[in-house]
Amino acid sequence: MKKRFIMIIAVSVFCVFFAAQMSWAAKYTIRFSHTMSAKPDAQYHIWALKFKDLAEELSNGELEVKVYPGSQFGGQIAAAKKLQMGGIIDMMVGASNNLAALCSSLDVYTLPYIFKTVPCGILRVLHDRALREEISRETEKKANFRIPAWTAAGMRNMMNSKHPILKPADLHDLRMRVAKNPILVDAYKAWGGNPISIANTETFSALQTKVADGNDGTAMWAWNLKFYEVQKYFAVTRHQMTPVVMIINNKFYNGLPERIQKAIDRAAITSTRAFIDCWIIDKQRTIVNAFKEKGMEITYPDLEPFREGVRPVWDKYSGHVGGWDRINRILDLQKDW
Repeated sequence: MKKRFIMIIAVSVFCVFFAAQMSWAAKYTIRFSHTMSAKPDAQYHIWALKFKDLAEELSNGELEVKVYPGSQFGGQIAAAKKLQMGGIIDMMVGASNNLAALCSSLDVYTLPYIFKTVPCGILRVLHDRALREEISRETEKKANFRIPAWTAAGMRNMMNSKHPILKPADLHDLRMRVAKNPILVDAYKAWGGNPISIANTETFSALQTKVADGNDGTAMWAWNLKFYEVQKYFAVTRHQMTPVVMIINNKFYNGLPERIQKAIDRAAITSTRAFIDCWIIDKQRTIVNAFKEKGMEITYPDLEPFREGVRPVWDKYSGHVGGWDRINRILDLQKDW
């Protein structure tokens, strides 16, 4: 009886001590949201988990990162609005063309063909500190979030179920699902296409039921949603590169001690450059072949008519995205590639 009593006391003391240690360790909590599933090959989830591991380590256990995958707080714009308000989620990752609805500066990267197709040139732009900090200051002021890190989600291409796409005229009879972004919508109109906006979660069904004939998007996004089951033709147009940004509520960030801020900043940059950038480059080399193995017909159109077709779009939106000086800086950063 005495031994049993001693054992109970020992266990109780241990539990109290353990709880106290956990309470001491996790002084701060980050609620981190993203819209991809919790799959081992889902880019957003990989990035979130790498950030979590590094942030908790670099903060010496003072920081706990809770990851919420699979659109638990709505689509990217809906989640970003919750992040703006604060108190619901603190951090998230999302495509810049979606988050541009909250700060137009992010739309500079939505301009078709502003990026070359060389990964190193793209990453040079996204990791240019002066440019990143300049746009981050603008998002802090306009949208109440800051951007500790960027990476690439890959180049946008075109898929459809009716026929190959070799030139802009081939888009005339296709209803193409595009992201709800004015620049992308106007790009397809400039090519003579028929763009329609459909929610990410409804796109597969729309393609399956022929509400839409095709879709615009990155190969990895299309692969993750298994579009090869409802699409036949894949045109490697590489007309737009989608940056993915990691954002954090500005008020939440500013309320943290400097040592925790530094841990977050370092974890964001390190998780991007050490893991996600390399993963993106490797994935881009294999993803098109994976679609081919699924039975899709791959075409490589002449891109010059597509580039020429969207020149008026650049003129229309240059002021919206920060001016020609910013556009030319992005082009200059890629000159060597």
